[in-house]
Parts: sequence; C-alpha cells; structure tokens
Amino acid sequence: MLTSIPVYLLSFIKFPKWAIKVLKSHMANCLWNDVEGNRKYHLAKWESVAMCKEFGGMGILNLRDLNVCLLGSWLKRYIGGQGKMWREILDSKYNTENPNIFSTKDTGASQFFKSFMYAARAAKMGFRWRVGNGRKIKFWEDNWLGSSSLAIQFWDIYVLVNEKSGTIAELWDGENLRCTFRRTFTFELYNIWMEVVQLARTINFSEEEDALIWQFSSSGTYSSQSLYKVINFRGVQQVHVVEYKGSP
Repeated sequence: MLTSIPVYLLSFIKFPKWAIKVLKSHMANCLWNDVEGNRKYHLAKWESVAMCKEFGGMGILNLRDLNVCLLGSWLKRYIGGQGKMWREILDSKYNTENPNIFSTKDTGASQFFKSFMYAARAAKMGFRWRVGNGRKIKFWEDNWLGSSSLAIQFWDIYVLVNEKSGTIAELWDGENLRCTFRRTFTFELYNIWMEVVQLARTINFSEEEDALIWQFSSSGTYSSQSLYKVINFRGVQQVHVVEYKGSP
C-alpha cells in the first residue's frame, strides 16, 4: 500500500533523499510491527528486504530504484515521440540533438527535465546504438560496438584523442579515421590505434537515422521492469550448496 501511494509522483520527479528516507522508515516500521510504545528490532537491512525475491529479498519495492525506472519511461516516450509537439519543444529548448539526448546538459532546466536526464544517464548503460547515418552517435563515448564504448575498450588511445565528442559521421569518411592526438604514439599505442581503425572499417552507413536498442529485453524496447531488475541486483546472489559427506 505504502509503495503505491507515491507512484504517480515517482514517475515525474526525482524524489529527494529525505522523502525516500521517510517513506522507507514507515514501510520498515510497518513490516516489523514497530510502532510507538511497541518497539521491535528490524531483523534485516532494508536494502536486503527491498530486493527481488530471485535475488534473496522479499520483493518489496525499493523506492529509489523504482523512481529511476519510472522516470526512465519518459526516455522510451521520447525515443518513440518523433513528430510530437512535446518532444519538439524539448529538442528546441534543450538542444537535445547535439548530437543525442544523452549529451544534453540540464543546467537551468526545469525540475522535470532534470529528473528526466537523471534517469536517462542511469538507463544509458542498457542502450546500444544501431548505426544509420552516424550523425547522432559519438564515435568514442557511445556504445555502438561491443558491450561498451570504445573509450572504455581503448582507454589508452581515448585519453590522447582531441575529438573525444566527435560523431561517427564526423570522424569516419569511409576510408580514414580523422582523429588528432595530444602527442605522438609509441609502437604499442600505434598497434592499438590500428585495431580501432580496423573496427571503424566495419561501419556501414545508411540513409536511416541512428537508432537506440534496449539490451535488457528481447524486444529491444525499454521497460521499467527490465531496468529495475538490473539496478535492484546488489551483485551477490545466494547459492545453496549441498552438504557433502566424504567417506570416513
């Protein structure tokens, strides 16, 4: 009951820490029957209780994680909202296509847009770009090849590149990778650079716009449930080991 009351607001603004803390406190007191005049020990950390059942928790919703996931639904609406007036207003006011929504700054923005960008930055890890004309994808900093960005895969090269924010269309002309560097390469770095060039040669431009693919669902479309499972998992899963009785 307590988790369903603030869902509408959780879908529109980033809840402040104090608000989540108050709600979490009430939910924990309700779970452990901890009321004034009848104090009870809380037998488990709330972070453990508010985990999915398959991860060893009790399946009670974590409001902080839920807040991120519900706000992330606006990113789904934004991606599919081409031609709609509300998206055109955002694009015009916040310059969201320079080159893509993940690069947009929220300084001086409305509370809603700041909340929207907070969720977009969190959800970015789950998106992968499909190359079309290459005008929206940052060659180094966006994930379009492999499981992470080229900046992560080739960090030693990335830190030397001057065109860190260049798009694929700006840096790759079909034959040459147009990058400049802060200093000359060692032989080892040159070999790494040639690996990057070889990867660039796999690019096939088309007339279509670059598209975002959600990696955590088979449909390729964002869902709050799929992101919730990812960020709700704390990295440690219980493993039940069968007791082994060796021979005497």
